[in-house]
Amino acid sequence: MRDELAELLIQNHDFQPATAKKIAAWDPYDQNNSAIFFDTEWMFGIKEGFDVVIGNPPYLIIPKHDYINTYKMFYQLQEGKPDLYRIFIEKSLTLLDKNGVLSLITPNTFLTIPSSKMLRRFIIDNFEFITILNYDQTVFESAAVNNIVFVLQKVNPRKNSSFEAFDLIKDKSLNEASRIVIQQLKAKQNVKYEINIFSDKIHDNILEKIVKLSVPLGEFKDIYITLGLQPYHNTIHTEEQIRNRFLHSSKKENKYYLLELGGKNVKKYYVDIDGNNFLDYSAELYTKPDFFFFEGERLVLREIVSDTLIIGYTNKTILFNKSCYIVKSLNKIVSNKYLLAILNSKLIGYFVRNTGDKSKQILFPRITMRTIKSLPIYETEYFSLFVLISNYVIIGKVGLEVENSLSYFEHLIDAMVYELYLPTEVTAAGANVLCHLQNLPDIQPLIEKGETEKALKTIENIYKELSSPNHPVSAAMFKMDTIEEIRIIEGKQ
Repeated sequence: MRDELAELLIQNHDFQPATAKKIAAWDPYDQNNSAIFFDTEWMFGIKEGFDVVIGNPPYLIIPKHDYINTYKMFYQLQEGKPDLYRIFIEKSLTLLDKNGVLSLITPNTFLTIPSSKMLRRFIIDNFEFITILNYDQTVFESAAVNNIVFVLQKVNPRKNSSFEAFDLIKDKSLNEASRIVIQQLKAKQNVKYEINIFSDKIHDNILEKIVKLSVPLGEFKDIYITLGLQPYHNTIHTEEQIRNRFLHSSKKENKYYLLELGGKNVKKYYVDIDGNNFLDYSAELYTKPDFFFFEGERLVLREIVSDTLIIGYTNKTILFNKSCYIVKSLNKIVSNKYLLAILNSKLIGYFVRNTGDKSKQILFPRITMRTIKSLPIYETEYFSLFVLISNYVIIGKVGLEVENSLSYFEHLIDAMVYELYLPTEVTAAGANVLCHLQNLPDIQPLIEKGETEKALKTIENIYKELSSPNHPVSAAMFKMDTIEEIRIIEGKQ
């Protein structure tokens, strides 16, 4: 019967034989078998498009050559590494009739990653979002990703079109979820058409103040950034080589074997140099940053983020794997230790949480190279003061007896950063601290001479002086807690 149907399609409807056989083989009543073609008119009698399209597309990056040979001629909005779920989104948009509604469950990175830029722009210009639901837990056991469900409609977007975004909490109802209203066309205000569902008008205003007088880290001259190395990959190594970690040793076999550390070794302001994981750097590695990044003074950023970035300082010759980023500054003003203070601050942590493309994920929240390059850096005449206090914290990490003072100095750095980025608010509250820190002693000479105990004693004395209730710095830091923007940044309101 199917052969007869195929013959009729060829004779009476001018179908090509291969196409006719595909159509004839399709069984609309077999729910366990998929069709190898999709024709809405033949299958459903629909010519203009569907009123509703609902789907759960596969999340699978496909080889570039498969995309070029099979998909590229049909899809115009794909860029970066081809992922099937983004191809499904583009196809689903074309299946809608006028006023039709689409709802898909996808990775939440679709809203911000560079490879979805053209797709987002097309949606923002031609559709209206109805709602976006973000899940704070993994939805599928087989896919370790953070998901959203979005609903949109095929209508020309209005200038004032807006939608509600919900942040769903595990074991809580939709009514208990946090929600904010997003102006859709706000996404047009950034060149990447990112859709930030975690930032409302209040946060937007604070973020605008933060970036107003700053420069993105990636735009500075003489500041270099890289992701750490990756030794193994199945494209250049066998399964046995990878399983046996044949490039590693528990001891330094020769001069080419260097200590390799990872994100767990990176602490705030320092690197915990511990372990016996040595790697042959002279060998062929899958990714191998220039040795420039593994020697000399530099910062190491843990890829996995917390409420703040976790950034350590080192000047030792050590390798770092791809769970870390390395930032190395040769800039005399925006130096490594100045950046160490700025980037470890609560203010920068707040910026990353509210703008980072992967920093809001519940499952392994992390910072990306794009976010690192966008970090707002303020150039200031007080840069040497930040370096001074960074030194207090760095050297203090080796002396547990000054633990209380370390916490105080990190809090002081937060206050100094607030004054840089929110000068109007800080001055209005009478909470300026920088003007009261001009005569602090420099412990760097003591560090260079190896007089650690003397340096620690100096730090303790400075702590006692500044933390005294009668000192103007203590009074200013107390007043900072009354500034609305700072309370929002620190999650106090």
